[in-house]
Amino acid sequence: MAEKHRTSRSDAEFLRFARFACVAASFASVTTIARAESRRAQDADGPTSLPPIDVAAPVRTPDQALQSDGSAADGYAASLISGVGPFTQRRILDTPLNVSVLSRELVDNLQVYTLTDLAKVSPFLQNYVPASYTDSASVTIRGFGTASFGSSSGVMQTQDGFKTLGSNVQDLEDKERVEVVTGVTGFLNGQNAPGGMINFVQKRPTATPLANVTLGAFNNSSGYVHGDFGGPVPGHPELGYRVNIVEQYGPTQISDQTINRQLVTAALDVHLGPDALWQIEAGYRNNLIHALEASWGAYYDTPNYPGAPDSSRDWSQKWTYNHKQIAHADTTLAVKLAPFLGSRTGFRFADQQSSFLATENDFVSADGAYDQTVWASDGFHTSSMSAYQYLDAKFDSFGAAHTLTVGVNGVSQNFTVPRNWWSEDTPYYPGASSVFAGPVYIAKPAYFNSVDASAQLRQTTQNFNLFIGDQIDITQYLTIMAGVTQATVKQYTYNPQTNARQSAYDRSAWVPAASILVKPTDWLSTYFSYLEGLDQGQIAPNNATNAGVVLPPTRSSSYEAGVKAKLGGALLTFNYFDTERGYAFTRFNGDGTRTLVQDGRERHNGVELGVSGKILEGLTLLGGVTIFDPRVSNATNAQLEGKRPWDVANHMVKFYAEYDLPWLAGLTMTGGVNHVGNFYSDIYNTLKVPAYTTFDLGLRYQTVLAGTPLIFRVNVNNVADTHYWLTDSYLGASRTAAFSVAAKF
Repeated sequence: MAEKHRTSRSDAEFLRFARFACVAASFASVTTIARAESRRAQDADGPTSLPPIDVAAPVRTPDQALQSDGSAADGYAASLISGVGPFTQRRILDTPLNVSVLSRELVDNLQVYTLTDLAKVSPFLQNYVPASYTDSASVTIRGFGTASFGSSSGVMQTQDGFKTLGSNVQDLEDKERVEVVTGVTGFLNGQNAPGGMINFVQKRPTATPLANVTLGAFNNSSGYVHGDFGGPVPGHPELGYRVNIVEQYGPTQISDQTINRQLVTAALDVHLGPDALWQIEAGYRNNLIHALEASWGAYYDTPNYPGAPDSSRDWSQKWTYNHKQIAHADTTLAVKLAPFLGSRTGFRFADQQSSFLATENDFVSADGAYDQTVWASDGFHTSSMSAYQYLDAKFDSFGAAHTLTVGVNGVSQNFTVPRNWWSEDTPYYPGASSVFAGPVYIAKPAYFNSVDASAQLRQTTQNFNLFIGDQIDITQYLTIMAGVTQATVKQYTYNPQTNARQSAYDRSAWVPAASILVKPTDWLSTYFSYLEGLDQGQIAPNNATNAGVVLPPTRSSSYEAGVKAKLGGALLTFNYFDTERGYAFTRFNGDGTRTLVQDGRERHNGVELGVSGKILEGLTLLGGVTIFDPRVSNATNAQLEGKRPWDVANHMVKFYAEYDLPWLAGLTMTGGVNHVGNFYSDIYNTLKVPAYTTFDLGLRYQTVLAGTPLIFRVNVNNVADTHYWLTDSYLGASRTAAFSVAAKF
């Protein structure tokens, strides 16, 4: 099946270079025309002075209020969050949860396009699966991780409030910001995620014309071009548009690996009247990675995990690949029905096609010897539909102001696979090599050249929720937020070879939440929250003895208390949390097999400290610390009692800083430190994976050349080229460099 991606190397490179050049040329043409039109208008009115880089404009939509929030000039200290579950846009200080925002300008200045790279500056995110492997970045929050294909997840990923379920692929070029909310979110989302949620906020039309073009080289040498265009539609002030186009092609920091990525998204705002806004958004992305990064594992008992080999080498096979294509579209309608009543309606559809040929290297001894497993997974197809309907009412009762939200939301997802998926999943090639001897490459087996591509249903996941929540402002100093959600989770798995149903459940539960928010001043708030959730049961993986079995759902709960303060130009946050959920894990049976089981409870309690903003004139600081104690309790297996869950670090320290150099206006030095504590690669805590620390450095220079504002950026990540384990299954990235020039027309 992989042969369909192979063409003459010289022809393919020429075609890709030509496409890259055409995209760059088209961007240049568009922006040249736009600039020419602007100059003609200026000439008609007489000479004018050069406008500033950032042009203030009236805000017509809630989305436009976010576009200037969390800017570099403000030290990336955001004041607003786009929404929390069904609740609408609000101040971070007025939100009784730990909230952090990674803004558009931060993403641009870091020169990152995946959540894996962005997580390096968030003290609340621990990388779990890098985007360089599956193209779907996964992270953990408070020790609970994301999952794919509808499995139980500790982190819920949403896009503009729509649930994304199994599709965790999120390119960052078309996002306005990434919002991280830590803590149990079952009340907010129905299907629970005890770690928290990550909301990707799509770019929306701007109030003034926008034309930005970025040219550069990422991953050491892959070519990159990004165009971002938007504004009101000329002659139609009731319409606004936003278009983002990305092309990336070339080698990466891993030897033999290449990336070929395209992204196109378009958004349209239609102002139906002063109290009605219709929004439409659609996009397509394509990403093909050749010489896919290998995953790793260990099958022996020893106190220490083998040292990390050089991740710039190709420890997989040169003929491996990952090809993923995603199309999506969504629409929302917000209408003010009366002075006290509003309605919000939304629908989203997403379709994902994926194929990959991958390897897993399994250590068989502490001296670094490993075996290699190769598998093909061509013809995966995931389709999902999400929808919501909310009503927001504002009224007074007994001297208190109420903002009541009621509504329903839901998501349905189907996952199909080739009929012979199981039979092709795990061919085994013993005795591959040792990490000290270097990788061994073999010819591609003929076995992988054909796949029975007839699609068979593997899994259906459905989540429907009825929500009612009330924000009660008793005084200007005291607010209570409370509510309840009836969450229904349905999940069915099927044998793709026989079409027989393997496992199923249909479970509903009422999950409550309550928060008290005290605001003694406008710049300080404290809160206490209690939340519950219904956690979807995990699905046994393909290589488990109980493959396809769905474990029953469990309940989780969380207590949290925190304080937030806006001091000068900085936002400081501190909170304590105590979260508990059911414990599911893969048990190795000692005979080469593994079984997914559920036994006991996980309890994670600790503290989070965050900072963002200008702490001194010209000095920005962003980051913080997470320290917690994750433990297993109430397990029938006594060996699990008190153990730390697999792959969970108990502390993280991450800081990113910028300093405006005083001797040259516009020149900024950047740097960051990313420290993640040790963790274990097994459920019994016998294999310890060491902590790691990496450092990043960069420079940014802003100037105006021939009337065009320019930004030059250089970033070097992992400057010491440290070899480390990102998790027990994936190597951390080696030293990488990115360079770009961005022009604002």
